[in-house]
Amino acid sequence: MSAGASMMLSEAKPFRIEDVPPKSTREGVKRKRIYYGPYTLRPSNTKKAWNPAQMDPNSETFNYIATGIPLDATLLFSSNTLQYIDGKIADQASGVYNHHVAFIDLNKSTPLFSSCPGPAAMFTKTPSTIMGASEEIGQSAYSTPDGKFNSGYYIGKNDKIIMSGEVVNYTNDTKVIYSVSDIEYIPGRPVGSLDVFVQILSVSQCDGGNIMLHAPEGKKVFSFESKNMTVLHDGYILSRRGHLHDGGVNIDFKINGKTICDSKAIYGGEKGTFKSGDEVWETVSGTSECHEPFKVQKGDSVTISAHYDLVKHPARKHVGGGMAEEMGIMSFNFATN
Repeated sequence: MSAGASMMLSEAKPFRIEDVPPKSTREGVKRKRIYYGPYTLRPSNTKKAWNPAQMDPNSETFNYIATGIPLDATLLFSSNTLQYIDGKIADQASGVYNHHVAFIDLNKSTPLFSSCPGPAAMFTKTPSTIMGASEEIGQSAYSTPDGKFNSGYYIGKNDKIIMSGEVVNYTNDTKVIYSVSDIEYIPGRPVGSLDVFVQILSVSQCDGGNIMLHAPEGKKVFSFESKNMTVLHDGYILSRRGHLHDGGVNIDFKINGKTICDSKAIYGGEKGTFKSGDEVWETVSGTSECHEPFKVQKGDSVTISAHYDLVKHPARKHVGGGMAEEMGIMSFNFATN
């Protein structure tokens, strides 16, 4: 989204902000829980007008300039969820599918982490994604889990943050939800702190760039593997986890042929199981994460591979019919000078 396009968006002021005790023991850390909304999800049997921003044909979308996020601050941890007014998570168990909620910093560009072997590349420099969530609920760490690695995502005092979301209601009841961002941060910027950028690599990174994947014709069990990419900067790979849609089994992240994270899909459970009559749907409710800092150097090789089994885990159905796409994405935080 361009800065010009952002001028057309209205502001989303927090519904509520809570100051809560930080989990990190690092000196000077503050923690806030920021609520945006309410957002109304119309019943699934409501005919919705076509929206070019939609990835799911019957979803609800929202795009705002988000106020209330601390500026001139170094972000250490974030956790983003969808909730009801009573604090319960709005998840698949209650018929709500979080396609994505993302917070994007228009004032910073994410440097390219790697290059493709040929001229084809999926991304050029783009505005930086600060934090976000999808159906896999998890915490993003811009430092080590104890918060003591000297790194973080620095938000400038004049930065403008866009909040973009897409949510699907699979029930015939109206739902009212809130987007909740739980963040830990240090005011200002610690001396010597490495700047962290959220990086995303797809298995299709060097193949034209369409992150929407479809099963090979006639295949139920299959894999996709990226081309061999080259690291462009020295730095540290911090927290990392895969993003897979229903059907995905795991995604493997390798540096110089060594696996630094085998992120496995987690299905079902209390928050990832939806029951409707005799039908039981277990969706991806999480993916396993890796946190140990891994040092990389310019020139190192990168590959990711994603593996699927639509027999064990059928693909998600769009509201109104049709099968949803697959994805094979590795999301990670990269600390660099």
